Amino acid sequence: MREILFRGKSVNDGNWVEGSLVITTIEPVDDTPIKHYHIENMTIGVFPDEFQSGLSETVNPNTVGQFTGLTDKNGKRIFEGDVCRVTRPCVLAYGKITFENGCFWFVDDGPGGMLRLCDAKMNGFQIEVIGNIHDNPELLEVPNGKDGFIKP
Repeated sequence: MREILFRGKSVNDGNWVEGSLVITTIEPVDDTPIKHYHIENMTIGVFPDEFQSGLSETVNPNTVGQFTGLTDKNGKRIFEGDVCRVTRPCVLAYGKITFENGCFWFVDDGPGGMLRLCDAKMNGFQIEVIGNIHDNPELLEVPNGKDGFIKP
């Protein structure tokens, strides 16, 4: 069974939290629903009366990303929104991880285009997470009007 995991940035302290994504809808007085995003990382006992422990942290919905189920060459989990360096003999590309059409993609705005993340792993590409689009937006800037990402 694959691990379903999300991460998001806490609105309280700006730290990243991982766990289950829970979206609740709050009905305010003016009848406009408000969605509340939080990440829960709970330990729940086998029996209903057993103690529950863990955290439930409110997160910025713009920072929520799903775990791809894959790890990079250093064993780090790859999440939607990560910025990665992808290498293979004669290939070097920098891009971000997105989820489109039911699949996780490595997207390079330069000449590389899009590559399914699972295809990159199966074909021997080395993937390394070097940041994410929320903490390191400068990694996605296009220098001097050229195609592609900044090469750290």
